[in-house]
Order: sequence, then structure tokens, then C-alpha cells
Amino acid sequence: MSRTLYFIFHLILLSSYCFSQSNSDTLRKHVVRLSTLPYGRNSTQPETLYDASEYIQSILKRYTTNIKLQQFEIRKQRYHNIICSFGPDTAGRIIVGAHYDAYKNTSSADNNASGVAGLLELARLLGKVSKHLAYRIDLVAFAPSEPPFFNTEETGSTYHAKYLIENKFKVHGMINLVGLGYFSDKKKSQKYPFIWQNIFYTHKGNFISALPSAQASLFNSKIKYQLKTYAKDLPFKYFQPIIPFPILKDGDHKSYSNLGIPSLLISNTLSFRNKFYRKDIDNYSTLDYIRMSKTVDMVYMSLLRYH
Repeated sequence: MSRTLYFIFHLILLSSYCFSQSNSDTLRKHVVRLSTLPYGRNSTQPETLYDASEYIQSILKRYTTNIKLQQFEIRKQRYHNIICSFGPDTAGRIIVGAHYDAYKNTSSADNNASGVAGLLELARLLGKVSKHLAYRIDLVAFAPSEPPFFNTEETGSTYHAKYLIENKFKVHGMINLVGLGYFSDKKKSQKYPFIWQNIFYTHKGNFISALPSAQASLFNSKIKYQLKTYAKDLPFKYFQPIIPFPILKDGDHKSYSNLGIPSLLISNTLSFRNKFYRKDIDNYSTLDYIRMSKTVDMVYMSLLRYH
């Protein structure tokens, strides 16, 4: 069977599932659960971080048995990434990740309970089509990621990226989910780092964005097309990294691009829009779960149609 016919065959099998949608109420439930733990789910609160991990695992176990923990030690403290997989074990893979630790003792609903909630909904949707996938999708919940580890090699994503390289796995690329829940239709609710962007781009924070790693790659070109196709009525912006985009260029996606794996950040532009970013008031009541659901659907459909 030719490669083209192979993909047509699998697309036909997937067609009955393509209209599956993420559930905004379920997304809200996950965000509330993760962002209302008694203490911040940060590196100084291992018990709370463990509680968050247990919850994530309990949800993933509903949709796949292919779950494992990647354990490691940083500064005399034990951490672990949670990895669940869909599709054939021996095929090339796409990584979709989100960090589950929080900034200090804040609720960190948008940053990044929203990304983890999106990851959990992707698991539910992918669980329905796993046996029909032509390649492997690994969903990874990282810890730690926030300061004092942010933008260093002492992050969960760095350990995972190195694991992929050391084992010589074929990786198409990585998608990082951070800040999926905060939207605004108010004027001047969106800011940008450069003057020309503030002149030519919309000032309403009603879109979802993607920022690829600096190096050109086939993965980023393909996934860009899919994301644009399936954004539907959710405004979508793809920021070309001609000039480094402050804040957005750093994060768990950078752990992969530093090792030569194409990566992409999907976000609401974080502090350029969300005035509550990394503040105590970043709680579940500030998020838009309808548009968050549309974002998850966009990613899900893009994963199904990637080839």
C-alpha cells in the first residue's frame, strides 16, 4: 500500500471521530481541582505537587494503560514527569506537554492548570482513536518548570527531551501548552513587546497564538497549516520568530529546540494579555472555558490530521 493510500485509509477510519469535542465543563473541573489545592503546587511543597500528580494520573488512567513516570532528582528533591501514550509504540512520535507545577504559592489557574486540563481532555479524545493512529502521540505533564528552575536545564522538560535524544527515538516535534484559558474582548486588553506589533496587530485579547522554535522545520510548517485550518471561529495568530519574542520564546518548548527537536508554544500570550499572570488572582473564575475548549479541539484535530 502506498504512503498516500495508507493515510487516506486511516483518515477514513478517523472520520467518525473527527467531530469529537472537548468539554468546557470538564476543563473547568480539572482547572478547579488543580488550582484549589491547600498549598501552592510548587517545588517547595512536594506533598501538594504529589497530590496534583496523583490527580493527573487518575484521570489519564481512564483513557490508557500506557502510562509511566520518569523520575529524577534535582537539588536533592525527587520529581517526576507523567507520560501517557497513544498510537503504535514503534512509530515516530509527537510530544504534547504542559507543566503542572505552579508559580510560588499562587493558584496558577491559567499558568498552568489550563494547559494540564487541555492535556487531560486530549487524552480523553485520543483514547477513542488510539488504535487508528498512524504515529505515536505522547502526552507529558512536566515538573518542575517554574522558578527557580525556569529557563534552566533543571526542568522536567529537559530531562524528558534528553531521554528522547539518548534513546534515539524518532520525534516529529513538540507542542507546549501554557496559558490556554484567559481571553478578553475588551479594547486594549492585548499588548505586544514591539512597537510595530502594537500598531498592526489587534488590541483585543480574543485569540490563541502559536510561536514556533527559531529553526525552520517541516513539523512547524505542517502543524501551522493544521492549526490554522482547525481554529474555526477562534481567532488564531502564528508569530514568526524573526525577532525573539520576550517571555514566549522561553519555557518547556525551548528544552526540546535546544536539542534539535522542533517545538511550538501554544498560548494566550501569557503576561502580554493576562494581567493576573503569576499573581494570586490567577484563579479559575477568570478563565473562559468555551474558548479554552475550542483551543483544545484545534490541537486535537491538528494532531489527527498531521501527516
